[in-house]
Amino acid sequence: MTLEYVEGAMKDKGIDEMGLLPIDRKYLKVLYKDYAGGPAGKVVLAHALLVAEETIESDIEPFLTSKGWIIRSPKGRHLTDKGYKLAQTLKVDLE
Repeated sequence: MTLEYVEGAMKDKGIDEMGLLPIDRKYLKVLYKDYAGGPAGKVVLAHALLVAEETIESDIEPFLTSKGWIIRSPKGRHLTDKGYKLAQTLKVDLE
């Protein structure tokens, strides 16, 4: 397996150099743009992203949390300072 093969496969899946999938980028951008970085509840985010609440908790948030880009609190999801800076730079079509 070559580096070019791996990079091509990642590009085909929409995975960027930080390991973000398109849905991860959209999550961060929605939290940044629509909710000023948070707090936003799981139900609201699921609706905005058109995914199930379980998808938020099991597929999207674990990676974003492990990277220190979001935190979950009793009031909802928040961007960290690191996540806020990243979200500002993301090019995502929210339409």
